[in-house]
Order: sequence, then structure tokens, then C-alpha cells
Amino acid sequence: MDSIKSIFLDINKKHKWIYVFVLFAPFMYSMNFKNGSIKLLDDFFEFARVGAFVLIAIWFYLEKKKPSKLTWILFAMEVWQLFVTCITNKKIVVSIYDLSASLAIALLIELFLDSPKDLLGGMLLHYELAVYPNLISLLMNIGSESDNFYLGDHNVVNQFFIPAIAVAVIYMYITGNKKRCLPLIAVSLISCCICHSTTTLFSIFAAIFVFVVGHFFNKNSFSLSFIFICVILLNVFLMFFYTEALFPGIKWFFINNFGKHMAFSGREQIWPIAIEMVINSPIIGNGYRTLVKVSEYFTAGHAHNMFLDKALVGGIPELLIFLYLHVELFLKVKKIKPSICKLTLVSLMGAIFVTYIMDSYLKFWRFYVVIFLLYHLDDILKDKVVVKNEEK
Repeated sequence: MDSIKSIFLDINKKHKWIYVFVLFAPFMYSMNFKNGSIKLLDDFFEFARVGAFVLIAIWFYLEKKKPSKLTWILFAMEVWQLFVTCITNKKIVVSIYDLSASLAIALLIELFLDSPKDLLGGMLLHYELAVYPNLISLLMNIGSESDNFYLGDHNVVNQFFIPAIAVAVIYMYITGNKKRCLPLIAVSLISCCICHSTTTLFSIFAAIFVFVVGHFFNKNSFSLSFIFICVILLNVFLMFFYTEALFPGIKWFFINNFGKHMAFSGREQIWPIAIEMVINSPIIGNGYRTLVKVSEYFTAGHAHNMFLDKALVGGIPELLIFLYLHVELFLKVKKIKPSICKLTLVSLMGAIFVTYIMDSYLKFWRFYVVIFLLYHLDDILKDKVVVKNEEK
């Protein structure tokens, strides 16, 4: 009994990253295949996320920590989504799964803000276990039409690469461990460039733009706000564009000549129907994971646009809360001290904003790793010198 107690005391003192590694594991992996045995494994991960959330929440309460304003906004959005799901499409269980995942990641990051090296070290190990094997499957798929990779299809991979870069950059900044972090950053960037996803390529271009503006003009907050506003305006234009409210002739010229190359194929059919569904239920929405039936032979699993999907699921209230979450993030970013970490995470947020136009993600909570690390960046970096001294 004493030996077990000493092990826990040793972990509490020197190896808290083990706690992060264990608690973060359910949010990293999933098996989205049709095979029965694999489906059981995916169900296991779903239940494990709820269990991890309960453990994190209890630990958070016992530590007498207070959730940040961003966490409360996220909580409001997830509870509203659960409420409208209860009274619409009744997909309550899957809504609880994702509510648990979103809040668990937010609370996990805030729980270990006092131990940033352990927080990032536990996360980093998971990204290493995910990203390196995935590069092999990406390379094996070059030149083929298949997009089934180690991590999933092309819609999933950037949910790993973008957070992996964020975690690696901050960990390298506070520990100086370039040998461990630079290869992971390089492999993540290479993977983004060779995966079968135009959306991912667009997001990388956006990240480069934000990085360049932030670096040469010292306008980190401006570049992030600018690209988000551009995304909103482009999104509004495309909603009109694809519903033939504006320029119907140009619309079909654009689709026929450029659509397949710009990741728009299929969206010209999905978006008009999704918009009509939002108009028919603007307040309550249609519930979590609402299907968009385009025709007798084609049903989309989501709206393929993050803003539209929020309005489709939880109506205008959920969309407004989602936008307010980002406004709160912008206000915090303006106060964060300038650093290469801030510039990198702001750039990665620019990449995420661009993905909002092209896709909506069933496991969007993986991006909350970047959002909450950026939001709490000052707290994470305040002990940078101390951590570096510990490393030596």
C-alpha cells in the first residue's frame, strides 16, 4: 500500500504529464468504420470521453478552480445544443458525447495551467503517436483516389495536424526541446500539403498570410480579426452565391470550371437546402447531427460549412453564441504579450477560420485545443524561464 502511495506521490511531484496523457487519450482516437468489432471500439471511445469528462470535472471542482469566461460561453453553446436536440431530432446521446468532449478539453487545459510542461508534454506524446504513422499512410496513398488514412479520411487529418503544430510550438518554446518538436511540426506541415484536401491547403495559405502580416507588420490581433471578418463576408457571399440570389450565370460558370478544384463540389446542392432548413426553424434549429437530404440518392451528414451548421443544428442562438466565443477570443488575444508562440497560434487560428467555410466537423472539439491554448497563452508562458531552468 505504501509503495502504491509513493508512486502516486512521485507522479504528482514529477510526472503529472502521465495524468494528462491518460485523460487526453479518449479525445484523440476514434474508429469510424462499419466493421462491427471496430464499431464497438468506437463506442468504447465515446463512453471513455464521458468518463474522462466526469473525472476532469470532479478534479477541477476539488482543486477549487474557476472556469474561464470562454469556458462558460462554450458551456452555454453546448447546453443550448443539447436542449434543442432533446426537443427536435432526439439524438441526445451523441450530443452528450460531444458536449462532454468539448468541455473536458477546456477544463483539462485550465486544470493544468500551473504545470504547462506536463500539460503540453502529455498532449505532445499523443500527437506523436498519431501524426508519424499517418504520414506513412499518406505517402502510400499518393497518386490514388483513396483518402482513407491512419487517422481517418481527409476531413479528419487537419483536426490532428493543426493542434499538433500548436502544442509542439509552445512545448518547444517553454522547454527549448527542438529535437523532439521540430520533426513533428515538419511532418504535420508535409502531411497537410500531401493529403487529399483542398480545404487543408487553403487553410495553410491562410496561416501563412496571418503569420506574414503578424511578423512583418507586428499586427497579430489585426491579422486574426481581418481574416475572420473576410471569412464571414466570404461566407455570406457564398450563401447568396450558391442559392442563386446573386449572379446565377456566374455561379454555374464558377462551379463548372473551378468547383472540383476548389473543394466546392457538392456544396452547391447542400447549402441551399440547409439554408431553407434554417429559415424554417431559425430559433430552435433542427438538432444535433441533422442530415441534409439533397435527393433520393444523396444525403449529407452535415452542412459542410461551420457557420451554417451551427445555425442548422441550434438555430440563430447557437450561431450567435459561436460567434461570441470568437469575439471573446479576439479580445483576449489583443492583451497577450507578443511572442513567436502567439504569432504561430494566431496563424493556426487563421487556418481554422478558413476551414469553417468549407466544412463542419462532427468532432470539432479537437480544435478547442488550439482555441483554449491561445486563450490561456499568457498563463502558460508566464513560467517559461522556470521551466527552462528545470530542463537544465
